[in-house]
Amino acid sequence: MFVLKFKYFFNIIKLFTIFFITLFITKNSIADTNWDGRYNATFQFKMGPGSVCPSKLPIEMEIIITNSKAEGFIFNNGGGNKHEFCKLYHNGTITGNVGKNGEVKFSVKQNDSHAKKYSSYKIKGDIEGKLELISRSYQYHPPHKFQLTRVAD
Repeated sequence: MFVLKFKYFFNIIKLFTIFFITLFITKNSIADTNWDGRYNATFQFKMGPGSVCPSKLPIEMEIIITNSKAEGFIFNNGGGNKHEFCKLYHNGTITGNVGKNGEVKFSVKQNDSHAKKYSSYKIKGDIEGKLELISRSYQYHPPHKFQLTRVAD
């Protein structure tokens, strides 16, 4: 009789332990997704002084974050610059993730092979603060600070 009561009590303890562990894991999983939503940014990108693009490049971004994973695009129409390269820079896809603290680690994959050598390849910073667009060639494409705006959940 005592052995049955002990097993019953032990099973209840196991159930409570499993319940609290599940609750803790679920709480942490939900916390990971508080950055979910659609984000946009538009800004004027000033090329370096030796660039073939004297006018600023109008940059547009859209990034959708789901379960802390980011997918999106970066686009530039050349900004009225005459040189053919000016429309090629900063055009491509964005992928990456957002950490629990809001730190972003995004990669930019350029659509054009020439742009891959010189143009943006990553975005770093904080999703609720300043971000920085980083390019392979600082001489022609200096780092540019910008912010994302959350436009939808």
